[in-house]
Amino acid sequence: MFFFDTRKQLADYCQTNKITLYSPMGFYHPGKKIGYFTRSPFGLLSIVYHEIIHQLEYNMPGMTIDFLKKRREACTWTEEGFANYVETVLMEGDAKYEGKKAPCLAKIGQFIPLKKFCSLNYGDMEKLDPAVKCGMYITVFHYFMHAANGAYREKFVKHALLGGKAAAEDLESLLGVSLDTLQADYIAHARKLLSPTE
Repeated sequence: MFFFDTRKQLADYCQTNKITLYSPMGFYHPGKKIGYFTRSPFGLLSIVYHEIIHQLEYNMPGMTIDFLKKRREACTWTEEGFANYVETVLMEGDAKYEGKKAPCLAKIGQFIPLKKFCSLNYGDMEKLDPAVKCGMYITVFHYFMHAANGAYREKFVKHALLGGKAAAEDLESLLGVSLDTLQADYIAHARKLLSPTE
């Protein structure tokens, strides 16, 4: 891992060494197997946890660069949801983390329907309000990891996160639960998780 004190230092380093700057805050380069990061506004430890998850994931058996590129485009929410979830540094995943962005969901009511959220690619995600994006990443991932006493967890991790089958229709078939039921259950789970908001 390479750490930089400022975004400018990272940008200058990438320019000098002819490395594509994928994100101004930091990124993992699968080809070089090196992470380049700047200090996060949420603290150094949080960005380390976030990016280490990406590195571990990208270096698992079967995770070819072609597969990762396709999955990132089609299943951005699982990849970033996992990293944001673990970034909380708590075993249970603290949905109130991320600079208090996640609680904004409960306060402003901007829950994106699961079917739409699961279909957004990386570019679409980057256009969202950061509070909504990060809040959805954390709360949706937390839901599939912990809802129904963890009954969804194993299938979710194996098929959606690692297998790239994370479209709404895939989840319906995978979990044997209708999308309408998942949507209603997720909203209830998220509101309970985020209440009371600060």
